[in-house]
Amino acid sequence: MTDHGTRDPSLAPAVEGLHWARGGLDSLPLSSVLSIVELTFKAGIDIRDDSKPAGKLWKATLEYMLTLPGLESLFWGLSVESSGSVYLLPQWDSPVGWQTFQKSFGIGLVVGLLASPPFNRALRLRVDLYSAKTSYLDAFSFPFHARISTQEKKTIEDAVSKSLSLVVETSSAEAWLQWLELDVPANPRSEIAPGKAAEQSHVLVVLLARRSLQDRSLEVDILPLDVLAGTATKVTLGLIQERPRLSSKPTFQPLAGQSTEALFKLLPHRQYSQDSDLFRQKDVIASGSNSKYQQSLRAFPAPYGSYEPMGHLNQYSTLNEGEPHDSSNRKRLLMVVEVCWLQFKPGCININSSNQDGSAMKEFLDLGAEIARHSECEGVSWGSEEGSPDTLVMFISWKTFKTGMNTFNTFSNTVTTERFTSRFPNLATPPQVQRFPSSFVPDGSSLMELTSFYVPSEHLTKMLFEEAYAKFQSTRTFPATFSGDRFASSSLHWEFGGWEIDGPFFARDSGEALRFTGAVIWNKKVSTASRWWAEADKAEKTCTSQEARAQWYQDFADGMESYERLGKYVDALQALIASSESVKSRFVVDVQRITKK
Repeated sequence: MTDHGTRDPSLAPAVEGLHWARGGLDSLPLSSVLSIVELTFKAGIDIRDDSKPAGKLWKATLEYMLTLPGLESLFWGLSVESSGSVYLLPQWDSPVGWQTFQKSFGIGLVVGLLASPPFNRALRLRVDLYSAKTSYLDAFSFPFHARISTQEKKTIEDAVSKSLSLVVETSSAEAWLQWLELDVPANPRSEIAPGKAAEQSHVLVVLLARRSLQDRSLEVDILPLDVLAGTATKVTLGLIQERPRLSSKPTFQPLAGQSTEALFKLLPHRQYSQDSDLFRQKDVIASGSNSKYQQSLRAFPAPYGSYEPMGHLNQYSTLNEGEPHDSSNRKRLLMVVEVCWLQFKPGCININSSNQDGSAMKEFLDLGAEIARHSECEGVSWGSEEGSPDTLVMFISWKTFKTGMNTFNTFSNTVTTERFTSRFPNLATPPQVQRFPSSFVPDGSSLMELTSFYVPSEHLTKMLFEEAYAKFQSTRTFPATFSGDRFASSSLHWEFGGWEIDGPFFARDSGEALRFTGAVIWNKKVSTASRWWAEADKAEKTCTSQEARAQWYQDFADGMESYERLGKYVDALQALIASSESVKSRFVVDVQRITKK
């Protein structure tokens, strides 16, 4: 079916000539609309196994779709001929229901699993698959030239109906036929699109429901080749019915902590929320928060969220085939950062004793200064873990990835040898060392959050996680439209963090899970004076990093009630990690540079 019709980005899905995103659909007669959404998944993906990341994303997609207003039934099926092709067949009670689907988040969770853009078309047809009690559905498509007349269509319909009646009379099958809805210009002001729309093939779709593969079907060559404008096709689907699940207002979920880890303990509510402003790619809640932020009424802007509506995901769209937001991409690497966690016995650390000979604090800083003198070391910083004053953290930045790999053993061996242990006899536990990519030296931050995720080691899952994590991090920056300003709720350094480096190369696809660590640096001082209105209002509002963090995470937790706005970000990541219990956040306070000696 995907081979038929003009494939041109100047066109967009429509019903009765009305664009999916514009008005007028509510004035059409209240007749049913059947969506036909063909999805071609990448090789090796099995969406039927909901214990795997791909299956979890597909299950979440279906649960979300079941809450869309106007949905009468939802069937989907895998092509018997091609295991990678899946057809989604939602039945809508009216054109408005179909439009709601196009404006919704739709299949957004599984876009990263697709090998090609989805086929997103519609039929003005009601297909009662419930009464058919069918297990298989044959979908035929017959393309005809763009200039076919109404009378010619009627003649063709009569010929096909006659053949269908012979099949239905001799079996338990049920059949339907209808012309595929034509697409319309995506931009009404386009000078080229009207011509493209007029060149579209007219496609007659025939659906034949069968209880078994042994039941009689229709022959694909029932029409003479000379009347077709292309090749007639047939797809046989093994149907699966999705039944609505009980859904209610989400119960209150207290945020047990102020961290990324705490967010992942919450369950996203997969419920459609009627928020047309989100559809327009404008987060009204974050926008209002940003306005109050400028007026000194808030300490921080709220998390920002947006989504790509289903109507943009069609046969004319282009999937993002570029490199994902992968901070472990070697082309972007400037350095490697090693993070060493040193937990001392209670009472052994006094940060004010840095000049006291023999003190653990002085020895710690002296070690950092020794490492900083290494010719390939870009810098060394340190801080202490929030809530654990006996735990010191050292950040060592090597100038290049290659240098970091060659020199890591210098420090790694140092912290594990008896010599190091004798230098720090008051360690409560052996040092813990992590390594990941970075493009800067951690320095001068009052509060740094390091969050680790454990992700299944399959290559595709890793790629999907990187993309989903980048989108989650994007909620921390509100893209304001005022004079190009961007109001950030945190000073986000996406380049700091990535897949844990193991040995001379990055972690390979081995083992059950890989560790990914990302960092967020929270500002200590927040200014509410925007450059463009500085003369009118020079007010500033300050808050501690802890206050800013607490406000932002509570805002995010509250905003998760809207699935399209924020809930989907957490839902996607939860499907891709080993478990929500494996997400761990740790905070380092007062990170500062250690000077060379």
